[in-house]
Amino acid sequence: MHKQKLRSVIERTLLDPYTVQYRNDWVTTAGALCGEVNGKNSFGEYVGFTRFVVNPQGRGYMASDPASAEYKVFELDWLAYCLTPRPAVP
Repeated sequence: MHKQKLRSVIERTLLDPYTVQYRNDWVTTAGALCGEVNGKNSFGEYVGFTRFVVNPQGRGYMASDPASAEYKVFELDWLAYCLTPRPAVP
């Protein structure tokens, strides 16, 4: 999938998707998107960068609450897709 299309998966989960900030994001050879994202809260303030992954099936997860079930899925996908070597050309 195209990088912007993968980013839109994460943007749909954010309160203000038009102000999202990305850093260190890359598409893996498996077709996943890994990186860090920063979004605004309900007070209009940025909350700080957090890791995210969009897997090749188009499901996106962010590292938010370590006690949540979603975090466990995030960790599995991060380990499966994001800890492999990055491609030479982003």
